[in-house]
Amino acid sequence: MSVQPWIAAATALLSAYATAVSIASFPKLQKYEDKAKRAAEWSEMADKRLWDTRYTVGAGFVTASTSSLSALYHTVFVPRPSGMLVVGWPILMASAAIYVQRYMRSFWDSKAKIPLLDDYNEAISDTKTVIDTMTWISIGWVAVALSTIGAMFSAEASLPQ
Repeated sequence: MSVQPWIAAATALLSAYATAVSIASFPKLQKYEDKAKRAAEWSEMADKRLWDTRYTVGAGFVTASTSSLSALYHTVFVPRPSGMLVVGWPILMASAAIYVQRYMRSFWDSKAKIPLLDDYNEAISDTKTVIDTMTWISIGWVAVALSTIGAMFSAEASLPQ
């Protein structure tokens, strides 16, 4: 039996965790949305920060949820891998996770926690958890790709000559 479904299942769980943490940060950030919108009316920098916050958190959510669904698909429907798509998709997902991790980190690493804004500070922590989990998700997808390639070659080698 191939280890590929187990690796895909672990990647699905990691991705589902990142999705859940991302979802948990939404209401925490939305508590400060009105204040941020008012500040954005007067400051281009505040407007840019508001949109960057939305884009980075959204990118983490979309990538984690897509990864979760894709890994679940790989777990259930790809028991015998064949074809370039079952190798190409994990490589694409690994690349996406790395890109989004770097994109999110470039924005959130410079954000300090602010006294008396507990929910906002928790949202920063949640987002940094998603960023850190993206690294493990990309490693999971690389492992899925490598195990898929290994399964393809072992299946090829076991064919009668």
